Amino acid sequence: LPTSHFFSKLLKSSTIFYNIISLMSRVLLSINTYYLFIYIIYIFFPYISMPLIRLSSINSTSPFYPQ
Repeated sequence: LPTSHFFSKLLKSSTIFYNIISLMSRVLLSINTYYLFIYIIYIFFPYISMPLIRLSSINSTSPFYPQ
């Protein structure tokens, strides 16, 4: 029957489509987590580094904070 052939073709194409979509979603998810990680580091890095720089500037003359 031509209808069954059509449905099998549709099923094949839909599975290919589903695979492509799942792959893209996986890639997008990994990229999103990567950028989220970078964003978190970018936000929290000053709060971590500033006291360290201040401490080092207290201990020795550092280029960051000229006394």
